[in-house]
Amino acid sequence: MSNSPQSKGSDSVSVGRAGQWGLVAIFLLFLVWPWIVESVAPGEGNSQGGRGSMQSRLKQLEDRVKRLSFFENERPADQSFMEEVFREGNAKAYIGQDDWLYYRPELEAVFGKGPFYEEPSSVAREKVAETWEAPLDVIEGFAKQLDERGLELVIVPVPTKPMLARSGLGLGESVDTPTHYREALAELSRREIQVVDLLPVLGTLPESSRFLKHDTHWTPVAMAMAAKHVAETVIDKMGGAKRGDRKIQWHAEKRTHSGDLAGMLDRRDMVKEEVELSVPQGAVTDDSGSPIVLLGDSFVNIYDEPGLGFGDEEDEKIGAGFAAHLSANLAQPLHTIAINGDGATAVRREFASLPDKVLRSKEVVVWVLSARDLLLAELPARRAGIRWVPVEFRKAEVEVGTAEIAQLSVTATVRELSQFADPRETAYKDAVYSLLLSDLTVENGDHGKEEIYAFAWAFRDRVLQESSHLEGGKRYKFTLVPMKKAGEVSNATQVDDLFRTDLDPWFIKDFEPLP
Repeated sequence: MSNSPQSKGSDSVSVGRAGQWGLVAIFLLFLVWPWIVESVAPGEGNSQGGRGSMQSRLKQLEDRVKRLSFFENERPADQSFMEEVFREGNAKAYIGQDDWLYYRPELEAVFGKGPFYEEPSSVAREKVAETWEAPLDVIEGFAKQLDERGLELVIVPVPTKPMLARSGLGLGESVDTPTHYREALAELSRREIQVVDLLPVLGTLPESSRFLKHDTHWTPVAMAMAAKHVAETVIDKMGGAKRGDRKIQWHAEKRTHSGDLAGMLDRRDMVKEEVELSVPQGAVTDDSGSPIVLLGDSFVNIYDEPGLGFGDEEDEKIGAGFAAHLSANLAQPLHTIAINGDGATAVRREFASLPDKVLRSKEVVVWVLSARDLLLAELPARRAGIRWVPVEFRKAEVEVGTAEIAQLSVTATVRELSQFADPRETAYKDAVYSLLLSDLTVENGDHGKEEIYAFAWAFRDRVLQESSHLEGGKRYKFTLVPMKKAGEVSNATQVDDLFRTDLDPWFIKDFEPLP
């Protein structure tokens, strides 16, 4: 057989020596790139590293690479290309028909395995540090804790967007009642927990009036209808008591927002949605003496907190959210505790931290949360940052807490940090994360504890903050304020919270690394 070039297959490729060395150089560059990043970005930390393990170090380097301008500049262009050509979206946001956007964990909640599914034991499954608590068991336990203190629970799961806005998924405009949802509500009723089913109520609205097209949340019309329906339930729950006598006046405001899902896709070019907000003048939502407590998440805050997208720069509070509408329909004040992104546990922990005499003065607890939190199976729930943790209530004799301390100066070691996701792929543009501080030296008094449970900004407006680089094992000088006195921070999204229910939460107002 001839060895001439003509005898070779037509699909053969010849690479010269220079080309071979070029390929080797590119391969080696990829291998050493993390160490190059380490050298050009000295001193940076990451909330997910700092524990000394090789895994955490690699994760730290990976996060630094993601923050380099080269990659950040390319990602929006790549994302736009994928959307235009393949209509794909990303790990968190799904692009449906006619530019309807959906949050992928909500799709999993509707079409996935459901809350009754038990993950099989397997060496191949994801490694987790905490035991999973089933949502319905935690809810039942919370209801019993309230009953022991003379309070009644009304739980309000807000149907997800894939249940009520289905045409974007190619499923028509009919309202879907998922099997998991129906079974979960039936089981809660069997356990004698009162549930307000909003699905048939909101299903009477036209589909375009149920959910925002580019956001995970309901429209102002749907929210107002839900608040009115819940108010009727609360009145019945309080023995048919009449509405209060507060005088409520209403005015309308038009606002626009591009949508949190558009933010997750880096699509600031999407047309902003305009809504008309009904603002009730005279509604009171922060009265700690009210017998009615409202616990909630961003579905409560969406038209109240400016940071969720519909506020103007001059707004401290919009005053058109679910709490304001519920207060207006009841014509009496509410005591509201609403934390974005953690309606499952953080709001219960915050409520349980109230003095015992305050708790026992309440009559009804209305708990509004996304049905997504209730319906996800264990592994997708963990991936979405949803955890169901039992909370401990304060004992009657424990009445002194951090709320009496205005500010704390302390030198401490960061012992543990919670993780947080890429800010470009979360449902919220602002988030805090939690830390556990130990080896304390308190400069202005006796803290009385061996540990401090604190929160710090992870990102704001989807931009990582300086406090996101605090490192485990390092010592800092901190200025802390009680979480309840931290203003807007107290209602910020809490991501992958460490859930130290035995410690009062603080906020890191300022910090300085020590040599």
